[in-house]
Amino acid sequence: MFFLQDLPSLEMIDRYASQHAAGKAKEIERTLHTLRAASRLIRVLDAYFARHDFSQLRFLILMVIDRDTGRDRFTFSEIAAKTDVSKPVMSRTISNLVESGLLVEETGKADGRVRYYSISPPGEEKLASLLPGYFALLTSTAEQEGIV
Repeated sequence: MFFLQDLPSLEMIDRYASQHAAGKAKEIERTLHTLRAASRLIRVLDAYFARHDFSQLRFLILMVIDRDTGRDRFTFSEIAAKTDVSKPVMSRTISNLVESGLLVEETGKADGRVRYYSISPPGEEKLASLLPGYFALLTSTAEQEGIV
């Protein structure tokens, strides 16, 4: 997370950049604005999901499985490869989604060690209930931050 509300002035950035990144003060200033906007959006999304007794990671796992229209189930490794989360955290979160009935776990027919995960009907309902607010927040926050 990026926690600066009051960003440094261009003059201050230029003073430091002259020693470490000469001629790049404007790019650094833009990047700092982007970091602040992204951090604000993450906080807004975290609060949104918390109000719905959910988490961004749980939501993203459902999205990863749902977004590929050609498939309806994925292995743990496939889901993990599409996210930027450690395997222990991913394992706990997927187990939680299975226990709460939002994902279905199946054993592979060819290899019993392989587990496949798909979204259950309650998982589809949960995802459908979260999507309108999620996209509303993405667009309104982007507009507020001047990203679009």
